[in-house]
Amino acid sequence: LQRIKEVLLDEKKRKIYDDTGVIPGEDGMGDLEGKSFEELYEYYRSQFAAVTEQDVAEWEAKYPGSKGEEEDLVAFYGKYGGDMKNVTQCIPFCETEDLYRIKSVVDSLISTGTLESTAKYAKFKPKKLTDAQVKALKAKREPEE
Repeated sequence: LQRIKEVLLDEKKRKIYDDTGVIPGEDGMGDLEGKSFEELYEYYRSQFAAVTEQDVAEWEAKYPGSKGEEEDLVAFYGKYGGDMKNVTQCIPFCETEDLYRIKSVVDSLISTGTLESTAKYAKFKPKKLTDAQVKALKAKREPEE
């Protein structure tokens, strides 16, 4: 109980606990304060696996059209008042060829009452691209080998 009281009364320790769920000193690392970058990085890596290119590719394959994307659209639409230039910049993996699909999702959310149409949103008029146009856009982004 004394240890819990100590953490709750110390702002730095309380912040560490709130941010990480770890009670400083009880995580195998001791108190993090005063540790070198290398020690802190080693500790971080022991808690969180490195993100690989494969992890990103897998997320990119499943995120578009997911519940997570929809939740992000709702959040950023609200934050930016329907200004889709800002909204789409916040949506991971959103490219020019996705804009028409994104508009369809937002239109659906407006029709169900989840979102309200705004004057800024009314200005968002992306064109449906042909398969050839999509292929050309993707080819432009491909890194040269």
